Amino acid sequence: VLKPGQVITAYMRGAVAVDKNGKELGRELQKTGILEVVSVDGPVVHARVIEATTSVGEDQLIVK
Repeated sequence: VLKPGQVITAYMRGAVAVDKNGKELGRELQKTGILEVVSVDGPVVHARVIEATTSVGEDQLIVK
């Protein structure tokens, strides 16, 4: 559960990662920025960007 004041990291889903045999391992994650949670209203979270390495947008993967 996210709370105001928490610092979180946003990631963009990248290319599919495969091993040398062609077996799919998952997806690469590309860090897009560090955010601070401003408000939480059910499933909707608003945050301000503290630091961004690229565009930070909706529906990106969030890690506490």
